[in-house]
Amino acid sequence: MPKLDDYVLFAHVVRHGGFAPAERATGIAKTRLSKRVAALERALACRLLERSTRSFRVTDIGLEVYHRSEAILANADQAYTAAAHSLGKVTGGIRVAWPLGLAKSFASQALVRFMETYPDVRVDLQIADGPLNLIDDGIDLALRIGSGARTEESLVVRTLGTTPTRLVGAPALIARDAPSIVAHLGRFATLAGIGPDHRRWTLVGPDGKRESFDHTPKLVCADAETVRDAAIAGLGIALLPEPLCVAELRRGTLVQMLPAWQGVEQKIELLFTTRRGMLPSVRALIDHLAGSFACSGFRHRALPQNTSITHIVGF
Repeated sequence: MPKLDDYVLFAHVVRHGGFAPAERATGIAKTRLSKRVAALERALACRLLERSTRSFRVTDIGLEVYHRSEAILANADQAYTAAAHSLGKVTGGIRVAWPLGLAKSFASQALVRFMETYPDVRVDLQIADGPLNLIDDGIDLALRIGSGARTEESLVVRTLGTTPTRLVGAPALIARDAPSIVAHLGRFATLAGIGPDHRRWTLVGPDGKRESFDHTPKLVCADAETVRDAAIAGLGIALLPEPLCVAELRRGTLVQMLPAWQGVEQKIELLFTTRRGMLPSVRALIDHLAGSFACSGFRHRALPQNTSITHIVGF
């Protein structure tokens, strides 16, 4: 009967892509890792790894054993987390997902501070701009930017605040044909994310007046970063959450079209599955993110007033 520890050590080797990377990641000497994997292979009477001085490959049966070894690790982690939960300790693993625009803003900084405050918590962060199924994907907590997005009945939503959306395009594209009214937007190709209103953009003027613009996007993509990059490349105009384009606007790789107008503000929300029986680590992260958002002034970080089309005419 193989030792359970050998399954765990084998999983570390496969996960990190070799004995030397596993040694660096775990602090366990690669000589010991190699011996224990060899012992596991003898006990199972099969080759799990094909290895030489220059190559490392997991065999088909090795992959099967690896997945089952990961299940052993996950079950052990769940047992530890359950025990810690009963004691109210902020510890264990958390799986988190949020979109790229927030990953590069206040959220990433807040997560680092959270992990400094709670060193016994392990975080698995997924960057995902598309739709998520928290239960099927095993996500404990998700952040999203959305305006009236559909929410599953099984999810709890906590709104942190709102963020503006900006209508943007490449400087060279707009310099050739600068729009002055919303109706002029029909002259441009459009780039859109996936959502219930991706074919209709609603813009809000300085007096609060709203105008809608129907369009057929040249590109529809769940990955907001791809939409932004396509706009930078001059493929069309895009309506983006400010966190995703503020750096590009300040650098000048994007410019704001119709600067007196902006898109409808979008909510920034936390989503989780339940409040009952919530792990202390998840509850602590929810409270930490909410507090960080409130203190960050994120909602009020306006762009410079001169970030507009007037600076690129004749570019």
